[in-house]
Amino acid sequence: MLSENKTGKYLKYAIGEIALVMIGILLALQVNNWNETRKARKVEINYLKNIQADLFAELKNNDEMITERSRKASFAHQLLNGSSGKTKAEQLDLVKRQNYVLGWRNFIPTNNTYKELISSGQLNSISNDSIKYYLLELDKTYASIADSEHHMRREFEQYLYNSLIPNTNIFDNVDFNKSVEAKNMSDADSSQISDEKFQKMLADFNWLKNNQAYQNGLKLALLNNLFINDFHKKLTTDINKLNSFISEEIKSN
Repeated sequence: MLSENKTGKYLKYAIGEIALVMIGILLALQVNNWNETRKARKVEINYLKNIQADLFAELKNNDEMITERSRKASFAHQLLNGSSGKTKAEQLDLVKRQNYVLGWRNFIPTNNTYKELISSGQLNSISNDSIKYYLLELDKTYASIADSEHHMRREFEQYLYNSLIPNTNIFDNVDFNKSVEAKNMSDADSSQISDEKFQKMLADFNWLKNNQAYQNGLKLALLNNLFINDFHKKLTTDINKLNSFISEEIKSN
């Protein structure tokens, strides 16, 4: 074409070829970006579904802790304000309530998917800012619960365990022989309590009623359980909000 002085046509042809190549490249890039976006979205939705499964389990876990801490606070209040039992059955019930207050169980969060997101550096794969915000809020609340439990544990050891364990009989409400046979803690029956043991139980209870450290420990147990329950109630509110955002995000996919 150059030899025939058709330079203009050649240039147009060359430009057209270049344009076609560039369009092809742009289309290939767009298709590749679309595929990458689709893959990333699939990964995100999978994470969201796993987070939601954790949250459903967490609601049950959290509700159980709210119930337990409310009972502990109520029983601590009863022990502070009540008198010793008039019968063996009543005294066994008091000991049982006391042991329930003193029983220890840490709250263990159900947040495996969130921990995976953090450890793998994939938190930014969650595109919804509201979801990320509430995930971080849950993590902050978990930290507050753990700190409060650590604080309460030290007070239990100093005021309750150190007063009770060296100076009184513990677990008078438990039938140890039956517990071993059943492989599960079994309560003692009042008929198994001798008059002598009953008098010792009353003496222990009255001694604890006059032990200032132990009484202060019960007050702290009452207040700490109520205080920690506020975090658990916040957890319930935030879990429900997060669940709502996740449901909307999955539905929009």
